[in-house]
Amino acid sequence: MDLLEWVQRRTTKMIRGLEHLSCEDRLRELGLFSLETRRLQGDLIAAFQYLKGAYRKDGDKLFSRACCDRTRASGGQKADRQQLPTSADGRKPEETKP
Repeated sequence: MDLLEWVQRRTTKMIRGLEHLSCEDRLRELGLFSLETRRLQGDLIAAFQYLKGAYRKDGDKLFSRACCDRTRASGGQKADRQQLPTSADGRKPEETKP
């Protein structure tokens, strides 16, 4: 993709009167989007279509499902483990000295 982006930058630079502008300004002046933005738009459109059901036939191929009925790797034995308190940001609290 770097080659395509290089071609886009070089081509927009060849347009008379836009040589002194930055790449973003040249694209804006021409009413174009960068390739990165266009890829992101395509990904968002595909995700939206998937959520709306456009990929019902192929949906089972996108995700794989585990073949076991357990939902936890520990066998559901949460009570055996001691839960340490954590702060709001998820870090362990500092030890308090007496």
